[in-house]
Amino acid sequence: MKRPLNRSANPTPAQSPTSGGLDAEPILDLSRNEGMLLPEDIFQVFQSLGAEVVRDYPDTSGLEADYAQVVGVDPTCVLATCGGDEAIDRTLRYRFAGKADGGEQGELVVVTPTFGMIPAFAALYGAKLVTFQYDWDSSPVDRLLEALTPNTKVLAVVTPDNPTGRVIPPSELRRLLDQVPEDVLVLVDLAYVEFADEDPTSWLMNRSNVVMIRTLSKAWGMAGLRIGFAVAQPDLIQALRDVGGPYPIPGPSLGIARSGLMNRRVDRDDYVAQNRAFRARLTDLLEAAGAKVEPSGANFVFARFDQAEWTRQGLAAQGVVTRWFEGTPEYLRITVPRTEQEFARFETALKALSSPETVLFDMDGVLADVSRSYRSAILQTCQEFGVSV
Repeated sequence: MKRPLNRSANPTPAQSPTSGGLDAEPILDLSRNEGMLLPEDIFQVFQSLGAEVVRDYPDTSGLEADYAQVVGVDPTCVLATCGGDEAIDRTLRYRFAGKADGGEQGELVVVTPTFGMIPAFAALYGAKLVTFQYDWDSSPVDRLLEALTPNTKVLAVVTPDNPTGRVIPPSELRRLLDQVPEDVLVLVDLAYVEFADEDPTSWLMNRSNVVMIRTLSKAWGMAGLRIGFAVAQPDLIQALRDVGGPYPIPGPSLGIARSGLMNRRVDRDDYVAQNRAFRARLTDLLEAAGAKVEPSGANFVFARFDQAEWTRQGLAAQGVVTRWFEGTPEYLRITVPRTEQEFARFETALKALSSPETVLFDMDGVLADVSRSYRSAILQTCQEFGVSV
């Protein structure tokens, strides 16, 4: 089965902290869009949670109230989920798995490339996918509207988009929603919205057919806690509660997340500001190296190279991991480096590809195919000793 667009065909070595010999540098993983590194004092929250956090079933209501305060909505409008993925899963399960439509299946409309879990979950529930490719020079709104039919059940929009980084301007998003029928559920994935210039949450809350997807994995730097949110009007939130399990998030994750939300907002804001500055520097660096960088409102860039796969492998050989996708083979998605040290590491690796100081050639079957002569030598040597092979 063909992989979803968000799944890279190239495995990442990031499971190991180092590669090579004892003096090898740690892997710099710029493939997964993870956020800032939280200080270790975040783990002191464990001491205040008590042993009950392990014994008791977890209650998400406190975290939902905290996050509602962060994004400026009522707590009844927030559902905490196991990552943004589960929020997407519940939304599509509610719309396609028989709960809302008496078992009738329908269509999901989405522009591609996009976050691969959206088409993956839709296919899981038997939805028909209606897709078309991005036109980089124009807004996708008109084509999204043209793709709607009486069978359309869900329209999915990711802004900023993953993997492209593209932002649908608020005026265009409003125009889209103004023309979408009320019986079409609009999934708006805002996983990267903190890095964009505008957060549309406040006015999207006025739409009765919109479910927003949010996460703590990106700007908040808590990907390992696996916490996301669905944000919508209360009746939709209740419907999403009804189609999933009652305890989606472990108690320790809830404790750390609540502490992070209440105590790390300044850290998050500083990180986002720094990330925007680094994103501009990364764009200039890549374009100076000959790449074409698409406009991005996320914590990564989507860059087109003359030889994208060769560039990916060249960076990986130096311990710098980027992301390549089957659906867009001429592009690499590169997470914006999070520190000056990471930026310098990436810059050095990139420059080594365009102006290397030394080139080493391994002639054994790489530049010259010696397989036939190698086998012939084995056969002749064996014959000299009277052995038939």
